[in-house]
Amino acid sequence: MMKKTFKKYSDAFELFEDLGISFSEEEKLFIKAMVQIGGQLLAYRKEHNLTQKELAKKLGISQSMLSKIETGDKNISIKVLAKIIAKLGGRIRISLGIVPTEIEQKYEFKGGSFLKYSVQAEEIRSVGA
Repeated sequence: MMKKTFKKYSDAFELFEDLGISFSEEEKLFIKAMVQIGGQLLAYRKEHNLTQKELAKKLGISQSMLSKIETGDKNISIKVLAKIIAKLGGRIRISLGIVPTEIEQKYEFKGGSFLKYSVQAEEIRSVGA
């Protein structure tokens, strides 16, 4: 009897490639972001034993919209995302991944401008507004 072997995929996109379905890098990033947002809302809802209807009411959105967000079927704006985060008492962490983390952590946005923290002198100086 021959033993079946299965290919291990690093992510779903690799599987799609094998099936002849390709996504642009932009599409991949979008899908990953929507899945992450939806997954976190679903996890929050389950952890707090809430129905979609209950969480939707708490967020001030429809149950239908929440369902679409959880499944990644709804493209929400950053403004709606900020509203959801604020209502749940969360915080937002965004990294574009275009600069190394150690450089990214040296900058902070305050009062309409980016501040740069000098590691050596521990001074704060504005680098743009």
